[in-house]
Amino acid sequence: MGCPAHILHNGIQHGSDGLNIDLECIVFKLYNHFSIYTVRTEQHKEYRDFVDVNYKQLLRHSKIKWLS
Repeated sequence: MGCPAHILHNGIQHGSDGLNIDLECIVFKLYNHFSIYTVRTEQHKEYRDFVDVNYKQLLRHSKIKWLS
């Protein structure tokens, strides 16, 4: 049994090849939407509290693999 994160990543990677949309672009846009403005980050935290999920800091993507 491999690492669950790697299994999930590989599944999404191969599954997204058949889609007509760029999932990576959507994820980057979601990150940018929440990371730029403090108000949006606070709203995100409030929503996560409402649905009873622990808030974790969103990590920033880097084009250099060893940094991301």
